[in-house]
Amino acid sequence: MQGGGFDVVIANPPYVRHEAIRPFKPDLAKAFGQFYCGTADLYTYFYKRGLDLLKVGGHLCFIAPNKFMRAGYGRNTRALLAGEATPKIV
Repeated sequence: MQGGGFDVVIANPPYVRHEAIRPFKPDLAKAFGQFYCGTADLYTYFYKRGLDLLKVGGHLCFIAPNKFMRAGYGRNTRALLAGEATPKIV
């Protein structure tokens, strides 16, 4: 959000495997462009959207699995967090 955004985005995104969201993949590809990965679980897109909604210096707080940290489909999410965030894990 340019010139605005939220101070904090808190989420417990749905953990849905990519096989279960097959009908929505064209919409996800269109909405997320280069961030889209056809084998990513649904919750990874919430990281992107959450960061997009934050103002500069805002805080993103998620309850989410860490599978994206070791899975190939998580490459885009890892790059996003490394480039646009300062992760703190509790």
